[in-house]
Amino acid sequence: MKPIHLSINSQTSYGFVYCHYKNHFMPPSWRTFVLSFDTWIWGWILLTAIALGVLDQSFQQGCNVLAALVGQFCGNYRWPFLSLLCFMVLMNAYLAVVTTHLIKPPLEQQFGTFQDAVSESNFRYIVTKSESIQYEIRAFEATLPRYRNISGNKEHHFRVVPEFSKRTLYTNPLKFFHTLAKHHGIILLVSKTRAFQPFLHDGATNYRMETVQCSIISEDKVDAYKYYWSTQFHHSTTAYNLMEYVQISGIQTLITNLRQEKLFYKLLPQQNKNATIALGEDSEPVVRRTREDILGVRKPQKMPLFESNLQNLFILYLGMLGSSIIVFVGENKKSEGVYRQCKNRLDRFHKDASDRF
Repeated sequence: MKPIHLSINSQTSYGFVYCHYKNHFMPPSWRTFVLSFDTWIWGWILLTAIALGVLDQSFQQGCNVLAALVGQFCGNYRWPFLSLLCFMVLMNAYLAVVTTHLIKPPLEQQFGTFQDAVSESNFRYIVTKSESIQYEIRAFEATLPRYRNISGNKEHHFRVVPEFSKRTLYTNPLKFFHTLAKHHGIILLVSKTRAFQPFLHDGATNYRMETVQCSIISEDKVDAYKYYWSTQFHHSTTAYNLMEYVQISGIQTLITNLRQEKLFYKLLPQQNKNATIALGEDSEPVVRRTREDILGVRKPQKMPLFESNLQNLFILYLGMLGSSIIVFVGENKKSEGVYRQCKNRLDRFHKDASDRF
């Protein structure tokens, strides 16, 4: 009787996963206030103001036109329609773009190949000891055609992290992902592993756990071995049919779901189990952590004043406030000087009038 080969492992490849701490807001940049319009729009505004100023042979006229083009109502009322039109179009467009840049989350860096990840960023493949680097290089050259064609020293594509261990992926997944994010690490994981389906977001292309974001390199994969169960005995055809029925019945899915729940219990701290126990008056409050806390569900994030674009906006506000105070003090002193001059002239006028009469 011919043997029947039954595949008992549906995973056929490993994929590269790189992790980093997720940023919720763009880093501060002064370019946000300038790049909201294209260069040709800024050029058109300046050229229009300069041209009209030259035609009227008046610098003040050019300033008035420029103020009208940026939506400001100047003292010259010859341009009310132009001011209204530009206020409705240019100012609204500018404010919309600037506001979007201030509050939008940063784009996640995506890589198609392992070569792109190590050459265009600070991400490196994690190994526990330097002696493993040459072995990993030979393994990648044997399985990745693109990596095989790279010339030069490839040791800088790896980063040695002695405390890293792949075992923590199942014993302490939080520590596993945080270690990867801390060292900007890349690691091989089984592609589309069912054990980590709860952590997959965005169409099963990104892992997220707490503040850690992990993405999958889409193109490069390492083929894994398939395991087969070979049978050669009586009623092997019947055994094959029974195995198919077992697979169709959903028992494998049930076992996978149980593994997922067990994994979540490992993630949640032990204090969650004791949260319902009555606490004494001197005891510290117990902070419960939920599945949403672990998975990093997208909740509204408070925008920090610093390390975001609000920092430059706040600096700009302080600068304008300081300028206003300086101008106010200067105008106040100027008005006091004018007041003294008027008072002196008035006193001299009264004195001259009294001398004459």
